[in-house]
Amino acid sequence: MALILTVNGNASGRDRVLAAVGERRFLAPVTVTNTGAEPVDVTLRMRDDSVARVRIGEPRLRIEPGAAAETTVQADTPSDAPDDTVLQALVGERVEAEFRLTAISLARESVFHNLVPRL
Repeated sequence: MALILTVNGNASGRDRVLAAVGERRFLAPVTVTNTGAEPVDVTLRMRDDSVARVRIGEPRLRIEPGAAAETTVQADTPSDAPDDTVLQALVGERVEAEFRLTAISLARESVFHNLVPRL
């Protein structure tokens, strides 16, 4: 069995998501594809050492063989460095796939970046 994680339509294993700004939240689509021959119960979680605080819309998914299921993630806080936050897909207690995320702050990346202190 193999699982493929896709975030924002990207299956490379690395991508950026937007961190919340004030009360504004930005959802990033996540797709989990089961390439195996048996149905699987998948649990999504953030790895314990992840820096950005990220919420998962629906962390438990049942995926039929050759099918995909969708959910979302949203970052409440930004990352400190690229790839410092990791989304994991588990079957039972075993990690079957990981996806590295960088939660970027629009305030830090905006044209007004000189007015916003960097961490």
